[in-house]
Amino acid sequence: MPPLKKRNQNITSLQKTSLVLIFLALIFFFGIKRTYAVISEKINYQGKLTDSSNVTVADGAYDIVFNLYTTAGGGSPIWTESWTSSALWTETSSTTITDGNGGNGCAVGDKKIAYATQTNEGTLLIGQYLWNTTKKESTPITFVDAGADFVCVTSPYSTWDGADDLTNRIYVRSGIFSTMLGSVQSLSLIDFNQTLYLGVTIGADPEMQPRKVIGSAPSAFTAKTLNSNGSATLGTAAGATLSIGNTTGAVTMLSGGASSWNNTSGNLTVSTTTSGTLAITSAGALNLSSAAASTVTLANVVDAFNFDGGTFSIDALNNRIGIGTTAPGASLQIVGANSLSTSFAANISGATGTGLVITNAGNVGIGTTNPLALLAIAGSTTSRASLNIAAGNAPTAPGDGDLWYTAGHLYFRDTTTKDLLASSTGSSQWTTSGSDIYYNLGNIGIGTTAPTNAQLVIGNATGTAVEMLSLTSAFNSPSGAKAITWRDATNILG
Repeated sequence: MPPLKKRNQNITSLQKTSLVLIFLALIFFFGIKRTYAVISEKINYQGKLTDSSNVTVADGAYDIVFNLYTTAGGGSPIWTESWTSSALWTETSSTTITDGNGGNGCAVGDKKIAYATQTNEGTLLIGQYLWNTTKKESTPITFVDAGADFVCVTSPYSTWDGADDLTNRIYVRSGIFSTMLGSVQSLSLIDFNQTLYLGVTIGADPEMQPRKVIGSAPSAFTAKTLNSNGSATLGTAAGATLSIGNTTGAVTMLSGGASSWNNTSGNLTVSTTTSGTLAITSAGALNLSSAAASTVTLANVVDAFNFDGGTFSIDALNNRIGIGTTAPGASLQIVGANSLSTSFAANISGATGTGLVITNAGNVGIGTTNPLALLAIAGSTTSRASLNIAAGNAPTAPGDGDLWYTAGHLYFRDTTTKDLLASSTGSSQWTTSGSDIYYNLGNIGIGTTAPTNAQLVIGNATGTAVEMLSLTSAFNSPSGAKAITWRDATNILG
């Protein structure tokens, strides 16, 4: 067969195809205007095939390969789509064609085509044109069930039967062919924001020369202004979802002026995948505000929310807050060389009033809002005392100023340890009666801590001559009265 060529008279058709290519691509990537339609990521391409003598080629299915390049010559393609017999599906004289009834997998009015050949059946896609090479006509595919080996198609112009040959390859009729690029190999990852060149290969022939430059649609010039001084609105129909992003790489949104995200109702959600990081940065101030009560839900981990690498951290796992630490050990933990400065002030209040006050001067008030001493405790009430010291063990090496309570005694250390309570019950062995005072039990010692065998013992441990007892009376002794009387079992001295 003579070499095939594409006739020059079809160049106008090719130019129109280029316009469609860029128009669809730019709509998909840039959103030229508010649009609620679903964008087809396919490109309508048409051509006419003739031989070297400008004679139209015979009707039939031809192997055609399309390539996109970033250069006018040489280089490797960035996208390839093969419409070849080895890549696509063909069924030869072995189908069962019935009417769709809504219950057999195909809608009423469509045709159900059950096939036997499973080779490359995965290339059968909704929206493709299925060619009947026997009848030389095509019809779009409306449904595919590769598991059950059938497709649904729009009812064709003529009657098809099971002996007809079917294929989803490109079929040339009267030299004319038409296809949708992107039907076999997706175009969604191709960057159309650059000059691209389309190369076409027919059968075993070399790629046609020259490659065709992909041009721009008039509306694409409006899309160009979106990089500088234009405005763009992205929107969806009610209930639909607007997604901005890609599967790899980064999405960058730049603005030389003020930028805003607004939604009149519903929720605005900014999220990442489980392995991603959501970063919000600003060269100036960062302001977050809400007109209503707000809730922040954090992951149930220790360092769930972190400011400045540990300046402030929230431990959502244990319900703790750390300042200067990312692993607080208490409900509130402050860590640092200057954890609390002299300018620190706090007012911790409870439901019944003031609880704890720490002033800038360093005074601590318990139950009072105006502590005038380093520690000020409010007066006791009928329901609670001002201070309660729990019983414990005596310190082994108490220091001056220490106070402790143990075994029913309250002790205070001031050079020596002093028992501030006479006994565990607070009673005394001295008894008062009016203006009299007397001792009920035991011995009385003066100058000795161990009086024995007497009710009153006066001792002098120094060995020096001292006056151990002196009795002075402001009155004259009455007749017969003695100032002092000594009495033992047999004698009286006085």
